[in-house]
Amino acid sequence: MKCEYCGYTFNAPKCPNCGAFAPADKIEPSGNFTTDPKKITNDNYIQYYAGVKVRSILLCIVLCLITCGLYLLIWMSNLNDESNFLSREPKPTTGTPAVLYSIFTCGIYLLYWSYMQGERIDKARMIKNLPPTKMGIIYLVLILVPYIGVIVSFSLMQNEINKLAV
Repeated sequence: MKCEYCGYTFNAPKCPNCGAFAPADKIEPSGNFTTDPKKITNDNYIQYYAGVKVRSILLCIVLCLITCGLYLLIWMSNLNDESNFLSREPKPTTGTPAVLYSIFTCGIYLLYWSYMQGERIDKARMIKNLPPTKMGIIYLVLILVPYIGVIVSFSLMQNEINKLAV
C-alpha cells in the first residue's frame, strides 16, 4: 500500500518512512505475514513492525523545553517502541501503555521502565554482535536526578538506539 502522508510504498501496520499508521483494512498480508503475536518469527518480524527512526537528540531536547516537558511523553513512547523493535521483544508493552502506566503510578513505573530499557538495549546490542553496556542501572539512577535526569537518561537511550538503527 502507499502511505497517504508521504507516498512511501510499504506493507506493515506503520509506515517505515514517516511513522504514520496504516488503516487496518488496508494491510495486505504477503507470504508468511501474520498479526498474531504468538506466530511472529524472525522471518516476518520486519514485515510486522515499522522500524526505527534515527532522531536528533538536540531537537528532542529543544522540543521538551518548548513544550514544558510534554514532548517527554511522546519521546518515551517512541523510545519504548523502538527498543522493543530492536530487541525483538516477543510480547512487548507498546509505548502508549508505558506512558500511561508511568502517569498513573506517579512515576514509579518510569523507574522500572528505565531499567528495562537498558536491558532491552543490551539485548539489541547482542543481536547486532556488540557487547552489552549494562546501562540499565545508570538510566535508573539518572531518572532520580531532579529536573535534568529524565532528559539526560532519554538522551543516552536515544543515542544507543540511533547507533543500533544504522
